[in-house]
Amino acid sequence: LRRTKFSVVGKPSSEVISAPGEDVQQPTVGYPDGRRLRVVYVRNTSDTNIWKLRLDGPDGDVEGAAAFIASTHADETPAYSPDGKRIAFASTRSGQWEIWNCSAEAKDCRQMTRLGPALSRNPAWSRDGKWIAFDSRPTSTAQIYLVAAGGGSPRAWTSGPHAHLDPVWSEDGKW
Repeated sequence: LRRTKFSVVGKPSSEVISAPGEDVQQPTVGYPDGRRLRVVYVRNTSDTNIWKLRLDGPDGDVEGAAAFIASTHADETPAYSPDGKRIAFASTRSGQWEIWNCSAEAKDCRQMTRLGPALSRNPAWSRDGKWIAFDSRPTSTAQIYLVAAGGGSPRAWTSGPHAHLDPVWSEDGKW
């Protein structure tokens, strides 16, 4: 959201109004009390969460759909670790799309990456549970990165002019 000072002569001056935050649409101004300038606007927000569902109810019934990993930010693309004890997922909890990891009970959530505006998503656990592969877009071209399941600095695994997305490990864990 910006405001621009009208000028008949010369170039108009413009400044950013940062208070409204992101996704500001359809602003309009008015003087509702006759003295103070007010701005009203539309702000579109979305809150995606990770849900869980039991598939082993009595008689094979499906039961218990409920929000599982939830925050006031987007939480998406979950992946269970091979032993089922942890879940990696992408989230905007830090203000940017980063990879997170928490217990299978949705506790002890911790941020695994700090790549900033790179749009990191789609985690995939290695078969031995030691690594998490994910795609990230530090430039306009997505690449696959690896981060140790216990934490550490992510490292680029692919490079080049072509996009590399949605990593999947081979059954033997070598590819």
